[in-house]
Amino acid sequence: MRKIITIATLLACNIVNASLMTDAVRLSGVGGSYDLWLEPQSYGDSVIFLSVADLAMTMTHEGGALPHQADWYVVNVDDEFTPENISLDMFSPYEMGSSIPLAPSFYLGVTASTLDLGYGARNSFGWAKFGYELGGELTLQESAVAYESGGIEIGTHNVIPEPSSALLMLVAGAGGWMFRRKLRR
Repeated sequence: MRKIITIATLLACNIVNASLMTDAVRLSGVGGSYDLWLEPQSYGDSVIFLSVADLAMTMTHEGGALPHQADWYVVNVDDEFTPENISLDMFSPYEMGSSIPLAPSFYLGVTASTLDLGYGARNSFGWAKFGYELGGELTLQESAVAYESGGIEIGTHNVIPEPSSALLMLVAGAGGWMFRRKLRR
């Protein structure tokens, strides 16, 4: 029984960690015009065009809204970026054509789908940290994306497990507690 609990716990941990990809967000360009996209390239319709002028950044997309297009949000470090928190409007969506003020350091959260889940359904969550200096260039400092997960903590590599992974860990923990209790008798 103890071996089964240990194996279930390890599997649950591997499920959570196997989906994290660092530096999955890409930025290219200079002089105020940039392309922003999410790896892998299967997100071919998620290339976003950024324009930087007058201390503001504007996002556009020539292809319009497509089912696998990434959705971008203004987020803060340590936010729990999950579908539940997005649905509660805890994050400001970065609408196409809208502008956000630039800061020396700021974060954008990104959601996308790795499967054909239908328009708006997302199973991948990530973040990108940008830097900007007055009169300088926009830089991508670091990023992380948790694919097929329940979310990610902004600014960290902490993956928030899907409900099924969390349930598996809960069952394993309860089984371990019951087994320990049985041994004490």
